[in-house]
Amino acid sequence: MRKEAYAIGRTFFTKRECDKSSFGGYLRTLRQERKIGFDEFRILLGVSKAYLNDVETDRARPPTPEVQVKMFNYLNEARGLTFVETTKFYSLAAVGRGELPADVAIFLTSDVRAVEEIRSSSGYNEFWQNYGK
Repeated sequence: MRKEAYAIGRTFFTKRECDKSSFGGYLRTLRQERKIGFDEFRILLGVSKAYLNDVETDRARPPTPEVQVKMFNYLNEARGLTFVETTKFYSLAAVGRGELPADVAIFLTSDVRAVEEIRSSSGYNEFWQNYGK
């Protein structure tokens, strides 16, 4: 059986461990730490009050990767996000959406060499030999 793992900072967590954290709560904390008002943030993002409230209170899934990038850019512009904050932001969103973290997906689609390095790794071949068993 394959276990999903997500990186937050330089630490790897299982999906179950990540589920204990909330993307919405983390987003709200990052926004408030940067003194960005709720209405200001939702207007910058082009989303409704109801939608942003639902995301921040975990009544809605984390947003699409495109909206995640917009959120990241506004938060980072207000006061730079650390590496740990960035990876936690994208990893929690990925857990909530059941997808690859948006920052990793964007990197892989823009760097063919990175994809080739993954495919040439011993772990990749081993994974596919055992996938679905």
